Amino acid sequence: MTPESPAKFIGFYKLLDAMKAPGCPICRRLVEENRRSIESFLYESVNDPALRDEIRKDRGFCHRHSWQLARFGDALGSAILFRDVLSTSLQLIEDIKPATFLRKLPPIRPVSEVCLFCRLEHHFHTTLMSEMVAHISESELKAGWQGAAMLCVPHLRELCAALRDTDARIQIIDLHRRKYLGLCEEMARLIEKQSYDHRSEETGSEKTSWLRAIEALVGMADVE
Repeated sequence: MTPESPAKFIGFYKLLDAMKAPGCPICRRLVEENRRSIESFLYESVNDPALRDEIRKDRGFCHRHSWQLARFGDALGSAILFRDVLSTSLQLIEDIKPATFLRKLPPIRPVSEVCLFCRLEHHFHTTLMSEMVAHISESELKAGWQGAAMLCVPHLRELCAALRDTDARIQIIDLHRRKYLGLCEEMARLIEKQSYDHRSEETGSEKTSWLRAIEALVGMADVE
């Protein structure tokens, strides 16, 4: 009897949609979900007393999420939040003598616990990777790799570490080896076209290959 496939939820189909675009679908979904979380928070939850208290205890947001929040340009919501945080921080500074200030500051927390959005992102990341592992052999997911989608190196390593199916692990590694090699070949063409003999030649997709190589090596800019 063929084992029953794991149930497919909306996250699986959103992952398939992310695979229609170039680059790492895990990174893309994390960026999309993170943006949705921040937007939802700004427009629906800025005045939520429990969340405000949580943010004060966190002493605000991490560097990355603070600036992502700022990009929304919500001056009122941001002022409400950061006034709370700065006022709390000011009280903390005033209550500690200069000589013992650094010694009495709370310890730095792990990345997944730094701020509200870090925790939400960490939870979503775990769920997303579980979806990928559960459906790694599904025909729909395999078809998604036929386009320009490819995992970044960090997410490829994470996926391979989570896969118990040896054949699936070998297949996904071989697939990405070919994709990374193709990207290297694009960069070789880009380099060649910078020479005097080839400057008159038009550039194609290789003109963005260096940016895609950075994403392949470290992931998208807004993902940590």
